[in-house]
Amino acid sequence: MKNNKGFIGMGLILAIIAVLAIGGGAYYLGTKNGAEPKNVEKENVVLQENQTNPSEVSVLEVIGPEDLNINEAGTWKMLFSGDSYHISVDWGDGKSESCNSSNYCGLVREEPGGLKSVELGIYHEYTKAGTYTFTFTVTNSWTKQSANIQKTVKVAGYLVESKTPLVITFPQKNDQIKTGNTYDIKWTGSLSLNGLSDHYYDVYLWGTPDYELFLGRILAQKGSYTWKVPQDILPGKYILHFNLEGTTAQFAQSNSDYFQITAK
Repeated sequence: MKNNKGFIGMGLILAIIAVLAIGGGAYYLGTKNGAEPKNVEKENVVLQENQTNPSEVSVLEVIGPEDLNINEAGTWKMLFSGDSYHISVDWGDGKSESCNSSNYCGLVREEPGGLKSVELGIYHEYTKAGTYTFTFTVTNSWTKQSANIQKTVKVAGYLVESKTPLVITFPQKNDQIKTGNTYDIKWTGSLSLNGLSDHYYDVYLWGTPDYELFLGRILAQKGSYTWKVPQDILPGKYILHFNLEGTTAQFAQSNSDYFQITAK
């Protein structure tokens, strides 16, 4: 019995050792398994950083009108590249707009070669005539790297009758000018184009019968134009005719009184 008790006791000891050994192995595996999710999680963070750091943005071209009228909306198509982007437009008239890839930027289309296109300016109108330079900018939302492109548009005014009509002050009625001499043609007032500061007058010399000589296209604001009377003009009565560039509207024309051209 003693030996049997001794045998049983040894078996119990061996069983306990076995359990402890198995338990220790389970604890070690548990610790190892617990560390693995942390490593996987760290790898996922690195992957997400790479996903939110897209390639550089670039602007290749802007396609759209070069001429508009006052209050006429123009639409420009911009070709660009980049995944996470912010788009802004400075219209050159004190107004701007912007959007990004997560907000409405118009309909962004996928183009060949991995490019994108977007149409902008659908709701923008210039309210004054003139020449405007606008800037399209695309910015990488993650790195803040940006690219831009500039375009120019000429906005034409619409005709309105001037409150101070153009009056030709030289030559006046019955003035005599001589062939071969140089004179300053002068005027006051204007043939108005609403809002347009750089409009021109087409100036003609009219005589009878049916004589017409184009003198030149003159910047309206100058108020004077230096003219050398050709030597081959026949003596007689003539008038100067001013016509606002690009229109035949009656109020956009003005004539001088008849004056005399004489041989030198």
